[in-house]
Amino acid sequence: MLKNFTKLKRFLLKLNIMKTLKNLFIPSLTAIIFITISFACNKKPASYASAAIAPELSAYIYAYTSGIISKANPIKVRFTQPVASTMEKGLERLLKITPAVSGEVTWFDEQTLQFTPNTTLKSNTVYNATVDLKPLFANLPSGADKFQFNFKTREQFIDVAVDGLIAADFSDLSKQKIAGVIYTSDVVNAEELEAIFAARQANAALPVEWSHSDNQMTHTFLVNNVERGKERKTVDLQWDGKNIEANQKASLPFTVPSLDEFTVMDVRNSATEEQYIAINFSDPIQADQDLNGLINISGYNERLRFLVDGNQVRLYPSSRVLGSKTINVLQGIKNINGKRMEKATIWQLQFDDVKPKVKLVGNGVILPNSNGLIFPFDAVNLNAVEVEIFKVFNNNILQFLQTNDLDGNYDLRRVGRIIMRKKIDLTQMSSQANGAWTRYAIDLKPLIDDDPKAIYQVRIGFRPEYATYFCGDFDKSSLNLTTLEYEEENYNDEEGFFGDWYGINGYYNEYRWEHREDPC
Repeated sequence: MLKNFTKLKRFLLKLNIMKTLKNLFIPSLTAIIFITISFACNKKPASYASAAIAPELSAYIYAYTSGIISKANPIKVRFTQPVASTMEKGLERLLKITPAVSGEVTWFDEQTLQFTPNTTLKSNTVYNATVDLKPLFANLPSGADKFQFNFKTREQFIDVAVDGLIAADFSDLSKQKIAGVIYTSDVVNAEELEAIFAARQANAALPVEWSHSDNQMTHTFLVNNVERGKERKTVDLQWDGKNIEANQKASLPFTVPSLDEFTVMDVRNSATEEQYIAINFSDPIQADQDLNGLINISGYNERLRFLVDGNQVRLYPSSRVLGSKTINVLQGIKNINGKRMEKATIWQLQFDDVKPKVKLVGNGVILPNSNGLIFPFDAVNLNAVEVEIFKVFNNNILQFLQTNDLDGNYDLRRVGRIIMRKKIDLTQMSSQANGAWTRYAIDLKPLIDDDPKAIYQVRIGFRPEYATYFCGDFDKSSLNLTTLEYEEENYNDEEGFFGDWYGINGYYNEYRWEHREDPC
């Protein structure tokens, strides 16, 4: 991530229609840009921290790559003024990185030097970089001839999830496939990822079909040619992350039932906001049968909706289910050939509440000056949010638009400052918000200056202790987070309390990538 000006870029709402205003004077217009992100605790990594720009270098260095980054990211240093014309050749002499990395040094723009590695960097590694300022600036003061900074690459992890059997041909159930997904914490080359995974049945290697996401971090697989015969068989799924710098090696035996066995293979909760239960069978299910009464939730008397998709039946409750529940799958369910399941199965599942979230209502907008500036948003399982407003002063708007669209977050230090930070108590706005998405609205008029020509960037987020999500015996007080108390002099940082947001890439003292889906 680029320190001071890019961390929030991906969260800004796109207002492309306003791009044509870059070279126009904006009379009597109040622009409100809404941003929403989840907010994590501001613990700094125990083993790594980036240093701030030294005072003697602040006149020359504006921003630089810092913190925890992807190993595929380029390295950038942005200067306080255009310097590209000062030196156009031999740029490799300007930037040295250790451990040594081969790559190309180029000018990203007139003010930004960029290093692009020839190959990805090494995972979980701290890199130190040195920039030689002498060829770029004249009359440098003592101690300002070189700028040193560091950054760290993410630690690589892999997570293998097996979804279940898929019938390759409904007319021949002896041919099966095993579906699954491999998640990685950082980018992985498709060929390298495929090489760490293997599937074997009866000591014979099985072909694996792959589909990789654009971000190179989600890798879907299908194990083909899985044989299903008169007796149970086993497919060994094996992976070794050593060659992609992940210290994980495992083998998972997957049981393939016999052709005579028509049974439930697995039952699990969905990980999506729309709650459903996925029931995976050994055979494809007959789609036109009535499953009411054959599949039920103990103690749940409301309507259930069923969706049959090959070997899987998805069960949708009409109202949210919480707590520990028993799922009953009874005999009598028919497979694609009309064969009835002979044995009932019982599955115990834990249904969790909706994870704490906040989201905008509609799209980002530009509002004219009016008597009310209402900011609507939805939240779930939160008793408070934090709102922060950054103001681009009206006399700096043209300067702001030189390097930004209206949704931009670039060079904010030069054009404005944070004018307000406030904790909003949601319990005072609604008393019936337990476990359900609830609409809230904030009147921004009292919070912002009466300046109709300014641009206001509104940021909203939350801290862990604001969640009402049940975490069992977990004590939120152990987070040791301070309450919202700000001094005026702290408003100079254009990123404010969102500046230390690391998302799932963070390395807090008690945080690991595998906990990325756990609000507790």
